[in-house]
Amino acid sequence: MDPKELSQVCVSDIAALMEKVAPSFLAESWDNCGLQVGASNWPIRKVWVALDPLLSVVTAAAGQEVDLIITHHPLIFKPLRKIDLDTAEGKVIATALKGRVALYAAHTNLDSASDGINDVLARKIGLDELVPLVPAKQTEIHTDATAEI
Repeated sequence: MDPKELSQVCVSDIAALMEKVAPSFLAESWDNCGLQVGASNWPIRKVWVALDPLLSVVTAAAGQEVDLIITHHPLIFKPLRKIDLDTAEGKVIATALKGRVALYAAHTNLDSASDGINDVLARKIGLDELVPLVPAKQTEIHTDATAEI
């Protein structure tokens, strides 16, 4: 198939897949998950995954023409009152925007998701009869995004 015939994947497409894997309603009320920096219509060709949106990660990603970084920990937890380029957050935001690297976070929603981080870690240490410590926020939660990819 001619590559020009393929539709362009955008940040919003990846965000929709992430929402199927780790729905935002699973996030704790204090958390800030989802698109943190960038625009939903930016095209995506290359994606990186990282634990934290560190300046070194974002700088390396921009140098490698990465379009999206999905992190576990959000860059922005609380609403920003200003973007000061002398702060760690400000430097990351400036570097991401200059390199056109979108930042997306899946934190406590991914922790709580079915087959999410906590389930994977529990299985890795040999636990197999997993029961949530806190009941789910929705009566039926089942996600299977692999069929969509």
